[in-house]
Amino acid sequence: MIVTYDAKIEKVLNDDKLLKRTIHQELAKIIRRRENEIKSFENFLEYLHHGLGKPHPLGNDKDIRVRNGYGVYLTGNIRLILQLDCEKKSDEALKECKEVKIMGVVDYHGEKNEWIMP
Repeated sequence: MIVTYDAKIEKVLNDDKLLKRTIHQELAKIIRRRENEIKSFENFLEYLHHGLGKPHPLGNDKDIRVRNGYGVYLTGNIRLILQLDCEKKSDEALKECKEVKIMGVVDYHGEKNEWIMP
């Protein structure tokens, strides 16, 4: 799969040193691992079925970066937020989804979203 980045975090995610300075070093390693795992699959349906990072659909949140995206486990309450290049979440649509955009890293548990990055 192809992984792209939201414009606000592209510079940080394209530079390992900057990523480690921006967030905790261990979290940076986990983000890189998840990114590489996603890239290793042909489409998002395969990634979902494999279950790495416990990907789960997100609801209709007020925050457009989260709305109808997917959360991927990084640590405790911290998730990598993905937007897919397909509108629907059916198996057929997810099988055709060959590109995801990383929108950021968020602690979205509780009453409000706390964005760690951007």
